[in-house]
Amino acid sequence: MFWVAMSRSSTCAPRASSVRIGLDAQNAIRRARGQVELGQDGQPLDPEAIKKAEKEKAAKAAPPAKKKNG
Repeated sequence: MFWVAMSRSSTCAPRASSVRIGLDAQNAIRRARGQVELGQDGQPLDPEAIKKAEKEKAAKAAPPAKKKNG
């Protein structure tokens, strides 16, 4: 989801543009800034839980190492 709202009416002062982005995009920006990711409820996630999930995901994605015989 992406949209930009710009309000420029003559009855109010100019405002900054606002952008709505999805949770994945928000978390990508937060990771780049070194901030804690947000959950679906908008609350910060536990950094230790994130690290554990990333390790589990990496372990599943990597094929087991083969031993060389000889």
